Amino acid sequence: MNKQAITFLTLFSLILVLSVYYIMLPPVDESVSSEGTTIEVLQQDLDKKREEIISKNNQLIAQESSTSDDISEALASNSEVKSLSEKEKSVVEKIKGLGYSDAFVEIEQNTVKITVVKKDSTNADASQIISETMNLMGDGFQVEVKFIAE
Repeated sequence: MNKQAITFLTLFSLILVLSVYYIMLPPVDESVSSEGTTIEVLQQDLDKKREEIISKNNQLIAQESSTSDDISEALASNSEVKSLSEKEKSVVEKIKGLGYSDAFVEIEQNTVKITVVKKDSTNADASQIISETMNLMGDGFQVEVKFIAE
């Protein structure tokens, strides 16, 4: 064989091997490889936790062996999770409306945990956020505010 044919077969074989290797690679999960800001990571973790709760409740509802009490508890839990999520979003919107760039809110039992992005925070900033949150949520909640500098 001549040199051109050997070169062609060598290059073709290399391309074929690399193509098979590329196809066999597992897909890259973009959410894991791109970290994002602290607020985004906190929100993703909370969303994932809530999705797991809803998924478990939906599995319980779908089981034939579930009693009506189990089903009603699962439905109430799903409703509560969705309600909490809506309240958290309304508090975040309120905080952003006060002029803060980004915020994360998590409601656990009677505590509203707020993380706000601001470098030079003051007690007045925390008081303003607590006051507006209490106006929005009511007096039945304890509000915790934490500032972070991104």
